[in-house]
Amino acid sequence: MEAKFVGIDVSKATLDVDCLPVSRLQQFSNDAGGIAALVEWLLGSDVERIVAEATGGYEIAVASALAAAGLPVVVVNPKRVRDFAKAQGVLAKSDRLDARVLALFGERIAPPVRALPEAAQRDLTELLDRRHQLVTMRAQEQARLATVLPGPEAMSSNILRGWTSAFVSTKPCC
Repeated sequence: MEAKFVGIDVSKATLDVDCLPVSRLQQFSNDAGGIAALVEWLLGSDVERIVAEATGGYEIAVASALAAAGLPVVVVNPKRVRDFAKAQGVLAKSDRLDARVLALFGERIAPPVRALPEAAQRDLTELLDRRHQLVTMRAQEQARLATVLPGPEAMSSNILRGWTSAFVSTKPCC
């Protein structure tokens, strides 16, 4: 397979892949077997850049596997790609079309390939994000507690105790 630029549209269930300069649409499942098949399909080809959009975490496994195999993968902001597509006159949206636009984005914009964060760094980021969510939810519930009637007040108090417990267990060490 001759592929200089590869675009991967990542969804919860599938990985839609297209290549440039010669379009070659493929679809893989977004699970361990599908990702392994994708890596095997791309290994040995002359890939200059593989582009995938950040999709709220669904891209992590495939990007990590591609990087571990030594393939040049870059995860990009979806807004940048959507703006690029609009500038190219591509207003329609489908998984296969998105994969094509991602490959074109890789060719024309050439986003830099950077090392992906290590697993420990990703875990810490997720833990800190979750802690921030809990702190925000606790503050919202405390504000609601001031206006809650006596009956539901016990439930709100229990919720607050649970969040406070979770908050303490995720407190940063430093």
